[in-house]
Amino acid sequence: MNLDTGKPSIAHEYPLADRTYAELLNVLHKDGIEKTTPELRESILEFYANAPAPTDSREQKQWQKVQQRLNELRTVKTTDNGETAPTSVERCIDRCAE
Repeated sequence: MNLDTGKPSIAHEYPLADRTYAELLNVLHKDGIEKTTPELRESILEFYANAPAPTDSREQKQWQKVQQRLNELRTVKTTDNGETAPTSVERCIDRCAE
């Protein structure tokens, strides 16, 4: 949710959100993407839904990595373990805040 507009956040709208979601995908991948809660999975997929690929060649490599992580998230069977996923999210928040 974009707290400035009250609308759902979408990819390529705000660079900091883009970087944070990309880092979150990396952390979830590292910690075991199958541990992602259904709610978090849905939120991430909604953020990237209908997002066009960037036209800037510098961003295309990162976008490809994001797409790989999203494909993993779409295909992996997730668990409803609320204890594991928050640890991943907290780590992502700590990393992105630096």
